[in-house]
Amino acid sequence: MSFNAEILKSKLTGLNETQESVTSLSQWIMFHKRHAATSAEVWAEYVTEAPVKSKLALVYLANDVVQQAKSRKKDEFVQAFATVIPEALEHVYGEVDKPVKDRINRVVKVWAERSVLPQNVQQDIEGRLGSESALATVLPELMPVTKSTTQYFKARQAAEKASEKVKSEINQFVSNSQSSAIQALQTVSQLERTLEQSQSTIDKCNELKTAAVQALQDLINTLESQEIVTLESSSRDLELKKAELLSQIDGDDELPSPNVEPTTPPPAAEPVEEYVPSVYTAKDAQASYAATNDDDEEIAYAESSEDEEPEAKKPKLNLDPKLASFLASMAGK
Repeated sequence: MSFNAEILKSKLTGLNETQESVTSLSQWIMFHKRHAATSAEVWAEYVTEAPVKSKLALVYLANDVVQQAKSRKKDEFVQAFATVIPEALEHVYGEVDKPVKDRINRVVKVWAERSVLPQNVQQDIEGRLGSESALATVLPELMPVTKSTTQYFKARQAAEKASEKVKSEINQFVSNSQSSAIQALQTVSQLERTLEQSQSTIDKCNELKTAAVQALQDLINTLESQEIVTLESSSRDLELKKAELLSQIDGDDELPSPNVEPTTPPPAAEPVEEYVPSVYTAKDAQASYAATNDDDEEIAYAESSEDEEPEAKKPKLNLDPKLASFLASMAGK
C-alpha cells in the first residue's frame, strides 16, 4: 500500500491500546522508510487533536517505533520521532489523569534504561514531565487554576501552530494553482479537512480558556468570602480582664514590688593619717642661735694619736645678743 499523510491519519484514528493494533501500525510505518520524517510529523499533529482516551495508545505506538528502529538500526525513525516526542509527550501528560501518567512515566524510564533516544532528548522529556509532576506540590486551592491555565496555554500553542500551517497551505494553493480543475478540487477537499481539524484545535483552545477564566473567578470568589484574620476580639477580652483585676485591688493596697536582688556595699576604706606640717618659729631660731656665757661654755679638745697632729682649737664666737636676735628673725622669714 502506498504512503500518504491521509492514510496514516486514518490508521491513527483506528488505533487502540492492544498489542496487535500497536505492533501492526508500527510495522506499517517502518515499512515506509523514506517517509520517516512525515510519519513523525503526522503522529505529532494527531496527538494534539486526538481524544484523551486515545492518547496513551499513540504514546505506545511511538514507543514501539523508536524501540524497533533502535534495535534494527533504522536511525532515521529515531531521529525523526526524537524531534517531536518531547513536545507531544508534554501535551499528552498535561491532559491525562494520574494512572495514565504513571504508564507514560514507565515508558520514559524504559527509554532511559535502554538509551533509546539521544541523551539531550531524554533529558528534555524528563524535564518537561518533571515540571508537570511538580503540580502535586501546589496548594489544593490553586490546583484547579494551575491545571486549567497550563492546559490552555499548551492548547494555544498547538492551535497557533495548526493555524499557521493551514494558512500557509491555503495561501500557497491560491497563489500557485496551475493544475487542472479536478486536481485543484481534490486539493481543496484536503485543505478543507485540514482547515476543519485546525478549527477543532482552536475551538478546544477556546474551551480551555473559558475553563481557566472560570477557575480564576472561583478562586477570587473564595478569597473574597474568607474573613480577614484578626486579634481584635482577643485583645478586647484581655483588656476587660485587666480592668476587672484592677477593680479588685483596694486603694490602700500596694501592688507587690518586684523582687530585686540586694546589692553588696563596698568595703570601708582604711583611715588615712592626715599630714600636719611642722611649724618653725622665730623663737626656735633664736634658741638655736642664742649665745652662751664664757663661764658656761666648755671647749673640748680631742686627744689626737701620735701620728696625727692635734686638731686646731676652734675659736669661740661671741655675738651680741641683739645681733643674734636679728639673725634669728631673719632665719624665720
